[in-house]
Amino acid sequence: MLTMRQEQWDALEQDAVRRYVEWMAERVERQMRAEQPVLTGDYGETLHADITEAVRAAERLGVDEEAQIFDWCLIRIASGLLFYAMDEFADVLNHPFLSPFAKAHHIIMAFFAAVEPSS
Repeated sequence: MLTMRQEQWDALEQDAVRRYVEWMAERVERQMRAEQPVLTGDYGETLHADITEAVRAAERLGVDEEAQIFDWCLIRIASGLLFYAMDEFADVLNHPFLSPFAKAHHIIMAFFAAVEPSS
């Protein structure tokens, strides 16, 4: 029987995460280019790299729902902020009792509430 050493498992996991992040970033970029042509057209050549970094940050937090990942990336691209690395959001992102879904949802809803026009 063959057995894998822990470092082999770790390398396999790292590769799987890297592939997932790249696959998801490509999906998000395609969808964003289709749904937000003005935003993505004006963004510049770092679009793919910035989406990939946002997907990587979402993956590190355990956010795994595609709609949330898309919104997460949309906030990153529309605002230009690395909000997932900002002290202002640390309380939410590091909260021990919030699930990854709740963390992402809170950030997404806070952003969209802040940019909605008031009546």
